[in-house]
Amino acid sequence: MCCQAALSDGRRGFFAACETGYSRAFTGVTNITTSTLSGGEQQRVILARALAQQTPCLILDEPTNHLDIKFQLQLMDLVRGLNRTVIAAIHDLNIAALYCDRLCALKDGKIVGEGTPRELLTPEFIRKVYEVDAQVMTGEDGAIHILYHAQGKERTIH
Repeated sequence: MCCQAALSDGRRGFFAACETGYSRAFTGVTNITTSTLSGGEQQRVILARALAQQTPCLILDEPTNHLDIKFQLQLMDLVRGLNRTVIAAIHDLNIAALYCDRLCALKDGKIVGEGTPRELLTPEFIRKVYEVDAQVMTGEDGAIHILYHAQGKERTIH
């Protein structure tokens, strides 16, 4: 519970929802190491440490990696609500489209595109950069949704 004490009430809700990971990390256990936590638990602990520092800018490297979908969305909602500058490496284009104001795409260490998700995430751009076919749609809520197409003739797994 040490991380919760350092955070405002608005952030405590996130930690309450992630109680399993944090209770394993902080409740009544004195000899636990991060190597005994799951990948998702480690991600949540790292974010808690970053938020406790109350910096004006966060740099996040794959913040949703190792998290279940529920926690991916919850984490990104939290980060978006922080009113801070956030620079994040995000490989999931659907998450990037939902939460990022601007995108900068890299390929082979070079910037190959920059713009809003709507400007950048086109089927042509995705094919060029990621070498996959995709359909880009706009949902009823106005959000961009990317559907990827299987690469081979056989599109179902038996």
